[in-house]
Amino acid sequence: IQGDYGIRSVYVGGYFWGADLKGYSNSTGNNMDCIHIDSYQGMRRSKKDYINPAYISNCYSTLVHEYQHMIHYSHLESKGLWADYTPTYINETFSAAAEYLMYGHNSGRVSDYNVSSAFKNGLSLAQWDSNMEKGEVETLTTYAVAYMFGQYIRTQYKGVKDNTGETIYREAMEEMSSGKD
Repeated sequence: IQGDYGIRSVYVGGYFWGADLKGYSNSTGNNMDCIHIDSYQGMRRSKKDYINPAYISNCYSTLVHEYQHMIHYSHLESKGLWADYTPTYINETFSAAAEYLMYGHNSGRVSDYNVSSAFKNGLSLAQWDSNMEKGEVETLTTYAVAYMFGQYIRTQYKGVKDNTGETIYREAMEEMSSGKD
């Protein structure tokens, strides 16, 4: 992944691209299950550190996040529903939820949310693409708000069908893939 190493405080940690999996005729996709991870940044604890393979575990949450995107895409695509079917903020909320389900509470996301004034000043979770174009603070805040939204819906659902509220993610995905509005 090409990045602005050392210039910006945020970077693309990874991504899933549907064309890699689907192999659209007009794309340069890989025609296979493929998740792109920026291990260069992931194998550093800070911008000043040297790359250390021992820190590869820093990439794991990104891998889980992107894997959820691949599952989400594959599930909806298999039902012929993908074409802009899921709002980006919902898909990102599910990816943040996948990180939570795998690794537990993410205090970094909560901290990003708490220290940013961007959301308090009108940054909308539903305006995902325009938030990404606004800059570093908005990027971190938008991912933080997606995490917080996922935790909010989980805690509101807690006790309805399980003691954790975690079934809400599966049930929401099943509802979305039913093709109903």
